[in-house]
Amino acid sequence: MLRWSLLLFALAASPLLARPVEIVMVDHAAEKELGGFPLDRGQLAHAIEVIEHDGARAIVIKFFLDQPRTKEGDERLTATLKAGKVPVVLQARIDETELKPNPLAPRFIRTDLSLAPGAALAGTNGWLPLTSFADTATAVGFIDDLNPAPVLELYRGQTVPSLYLATLELMLGGKVEIEPNRSLRFKGPALPLDAKNRVHLPWPKEDNLAYVALLDLLRGTTPRGTLQDKVVILAYDGEQMQTFDTPIGKVKAHRLFYYELCSLYDYLTRPVPPALPGP
Repeated sequence: MLRWSLLLFALAASPLLARPVEIVMVDHAAEKELGGFPLDRGQLAHAIEVIEHDGARAIVIKFFLDQPRTKEGDERLTATLKAGKVPVVLQARIDETELKPNPLAPRFIRTDLSLAPGAALAGTNGWLPLTSFADTATAVGFIDDLNPAPVLELYRGQTVPSLYLATLELMLGGKVEIEPNRSLRFKGPALPLDAKNRVHLPWPKEDNLAYVALLDLLRGTTPRGTLQDKVVILAYDGEQMQTFDTPIGKVKAHRLFYYELCSLYDYLTRPVPPALPGP
């Protein structure tokens, strides 16, 4: 427990660098005006185009795109992803009840990192993005827990990045150095990994997320350049969103992902955090 206590101290100790990340939310107002959630994929495509037009560095789509919807909507989204000029990350998750998962292309596997059986969250089936969408993606990140935050997972015995890791590397602009079951670092001190290749992060102290509302972005009322050079997470904050129990009460899942992602970034970019004991 000592190393996690020191981590909490480190995260509160020194000035933060500006975070190159923003979250755009489909909130209750957007649900009401756009016809409910999940969004029609034509609307999702339009949102991606507007985000890219505002200067985003990259886009992380925090929705599962594993099932076909309308032909018109799916084709519009596929065309938008193909035409896009910025990296796009799609999410996946393990689910053994999904008996016919979409394939995972070899380029999404971390062949440079080898994990022993049992050394990460693992499974053989799951919700993987449709091939038509995955073909244009920069990365597919798995999200099967929030805190502790998985860094690596195992899918069909192969090492895959978590959504945390895929998003973090876009924010940092480079690869994170990982010693499986020991640590991760980025040009600085190491952060401990547990036996499942997860990071134990501090819980948020309050739930006061200032997000960009999707409707404001679509209407053009968000100040121009708000998303300039940011990794933009397109997420959901409506009434259907799952919540998690935390020390400050229930927090919606996509908010919690964002809070924990920011904690991870803050630690790795601090100039001189206190040294942490090894595992």
